[in-house]
Amino acid sequence: MSRPETLSLLDRIVATADGLRLTTGQLAQDGVTAVPGTKRRVWLEQNGAAAAIELGTTVPTTFDGLSAAIPVGAVAGDRYAPMGMASIQE
Repeated sequence: MSRPETLSLLDRIVATADGLRLTTGQLAQDGVTAVPGTKRRVWLEQNGAAAAIELGTTVPTTFDGLSAAIPVGAVAGDRYAPMGMASIQE
């Protein structure tokens, strides 16, 4: 999968989060929010606020839709652009 195709998958996540009036950081499956490595105070605040969000009956529909749009294994290829990959490879 090419980088543009992978970015189009991200667009689906962003659209779902926007539709729920959440940030992508707040849209987490099964209440799991990644906090380690948070570099900005605003991101930490958004992640902390995610604990108080109750999606109610939209949760199954939302995650079923995301799972259908972005099935496990759909994302492939390098995680970073070529210059970034060169900096992490030995």
